Amino acid sequence: RVAKAIVNDICSGCFTAPPDVTAFDNVDKYDGIVCQNDIEVKSICAHHWLPFTGKAHVAYIPAPEGKIIGLSKLNRIVDWFARRQLYKRI
Repeated sequence: RVAKAIVNDICSGCFTAPPDVTAFDNVDKYDGIVCQNDIEVKSICAHHWLPFTGKAHVAYIPAPEGKIIGLSKLNRIVDWFARRQLYKRI
């Protein structure tokens, strides 16, 4: 049960596909900053196997003729990356 919990709760980003990110046309030609603050991060240290928590802040500036993604997608992307172990796979 412990191994299953580690795989499902902590390291699931290594075994699951990246989240689907729907990009929308920037019809309003918005060129300001898109920012999502205080995204909760829960992960584990790949070297020490100790859990840690924190907050992430993500921002981007869309091109006027480009695409934009929703704020909820930024949360999913951060969560997926937080649950990946960043050491080299053999």
